[in-house]
Amino acid sequence: MYPTLLELGTLSFHAYAIFLSVGFLTAVFLIVRQNYRDPNPAPITPMGGLWVFLGGFIGARMYFIMQYESLDQWYEAFYIWSGGLVFYGGAIGGFLGGLIYLLIVRAPVIQVADLAVSFVPLAHAIARVGCFLNGCCWGSRTELPWGVHYPADSMPFRRQVQEGLLGADATQSLPVHATQLY
Repeated sequence: MYPTLLELGTLSFHAYAIFLSVGFLTAVFLIVRQNYRDPNPAPITPMGGLWVFLGGFIGARMYFIMQYESLDQWYEAFYIWSGGLVFYGGAIGGFLGGLIYLLIVRAPVIQVADLAVSFVPLAHAIARVGCFLNGCCWGSRTELPWGVHYPADSMPFRRQVQEGLLGADATQSLPVHATQLY
């Protein structure tokens, strides 16, 4: 719907990247802040967030490649400019990246996991708003009044044209469930 939120000269700021970043940074900030409010804080810093981010990003790309492409192209997990992220891979990779960080700094894994479990869903919810604006991860067709119509040249529109549900001259997609927001 609004995949590009802002353009400054040749730079484009995409909705998904912005909302993913805001959600991630919010969660990292809240986890670290809550940790230091604890009478016995774990020895963690925002640097742990970098480990989670890198692990999550590589995991999300690897999962995408395994699901939609070929494992022969595993090295494309590092091609951050080509998009293609899957939440499940990001969750697994982020968990592994965070675990490595916690083992390096010798922080209690269970204590930090208890903190993170409160804020990770918030980060995911914020990122899903970006997913909605990007027009990816849409749901099946619906006739319900809250069905969402995506504009021509959006991903749902192109898929519906490909499946023969719409003509290429249509101005918008047929209504679909906004699963990103559900």
